[in-house]
Amino acid sequence: MQVTLVFEDRESLTAKEITQNLKHLYGSNADVSVTPSGNSPESHIYFGLQELLTTTQVHSFFEDGPNLYQERLAVTRREILNKVEGILNQLIVDNESKLVEE
Repeated sequence: MQVTLVFEDRESLTAKEITQNLKHLYGSNADVSVTPSGNSPESHIYFGLQELLTTTQVHSFFEDGPNLYQERLAVTRREILNKVEGILNQLIVDNESKLVEE
C-alpha cells in the first residue's frame, strides 16, 4: 500500500531538515519530496534562495555572535546575488540563442 501525504511545513528551515524529520517519523523507505509551496515563479525563487541562504545563516546566527553574524550575512548575500546574476545572465544568453535559431 502506498500513501501520499501533502502538507505545507511552516516550521522547518530547510528541505534537508524536513526530509530528515519525515524519514525519522515514517522510516528510511519514505520517499520525501520537498517543493515550493506554490507554482508561481516567485515561490520557486523564494524556495531556491531559502536553500542557498538558510543553513549558512542559521549556523552563523548561533555560532558567530552579533557583529560577525552581520558581516557573514553581508558576504553570503553578495555570494548569492552573484550566483543569481550568473543564472540570470545565462538565461538571457540561452533565450537569445533560441531567438536567433527561429
